[in-house]
Amino acid sequence: MKSLSLLFLAMTLLLIFSCGVKHPASFEELAQVYRTAHETKNIGLIDSLIYWSNMPEPDKKRILGTIAGTFENVIVSAKTDELPEDFRMISGDYMYPFAPEKTLKISYKNPGDKGGVLIGMNFTIGMKEGKAYILYRSEEVK
Repeated sequence: MKSLSLLFLAMTLLLIFSCGVKHPASFEELAQVYRTAHETKNIGLIDSLIYWSNMPEPDKKRILGTIAGTFENVIVSAKTDELPEDFRMISGDYMYPFAPEKTLKISYKNPGDKGGVLIGMNFTIGMKEGKAYILYRSEEVK
């Protein structure tokens, strides 16, 4: 059943990208593309989902390395949620490149873990020019 769902996801992505759509146009599509990229261990696709703005290259490599480190785990859920009420767009000299709108919550399970412990990763996400992106804080342009 899992291989059938992976085949469906791959065919969906092939259809999306062959029709000229270069990027997810909704947060739900972003979650689905992220899930597929994770399952196929495609860090390049995940890289394309992130709006890097003026992120320094060493930070970008560190972030992508952290994400690639989750590839050994299985995604249990990938869903969007509202931003927490205490969310802050600016923290010190770091800010988001444009207004975040939601979070993308990824729950993983290590396939070798019999205890059922979930590992979570939350991404801040936003829309720019009709495209959904994962956002990271970067140095503020002054």
